[in-house]
Amino acid sequence: MRKHPFSEVVWYPGGDITGNRLKHGALSLLQHRLPAHLMDLVSRATGNKPMMVRVQNKLEKASACLEYFTTRQWAFADDNVQALCGTLAADDRATFDFDVTNIDWDAYIESYVLGIRRFLFKESPETLPKSRSLLRRLHIVHIVTQVATVLFLWRFLFSRSDALRNIWRRIVDYLTRAARLLVAIA
Repeated sequence: MRKHPFSEVVWYPGGDITGNRLKHGALSLLQHRLPAHLMDLVSRATGNKPMMVRVQNKLEKASACLEYFTTRQWAFADDNVQALCGTLAADDRATFDFDVTNIDWDAYIESYVLGIRRFLFKESPETLPKSRSLLRRLHIVHIVTQVATVLFLWRFLFSRSDALRNIWRRIVDYLTRAARLLVAIA
């Protein structure tokens, strides 16, 4: 998707797979719900119709519906397919290749994304340079947002906790001593 981005993305695509519900909830709040509310706030301020919270709610409902299927390991017996493949003649086996290990998955996914762009979203290949430029800008915004979030949380936590400040001072002191020791040895 980064090689062939869509024209109307609103955020840099990415993802993280986690089995921890607390982490998922926190990331969902920070990366989906909060930005949706902020974008709707900006939409209201500029006189446009807010819609991102509604879209996010729909995405979360769809995700909840699919959770059972996407969070489990599935194994399907393919004995009949294997038996059929075993009965094929060598030239038929070459024509009707059943072995998925022979698939070039990178090329398959690239073709898949291009097909989605063209046939589902009705985007022409001529829009790719502009889409890539937009994606580069969104990547910069994404990184700046992540750094700003970490700095904000850091500042928030350290302003409220003497214990965290003391731990941080000890870590910095330890690293300073280690650096001085390395310089003295070298």
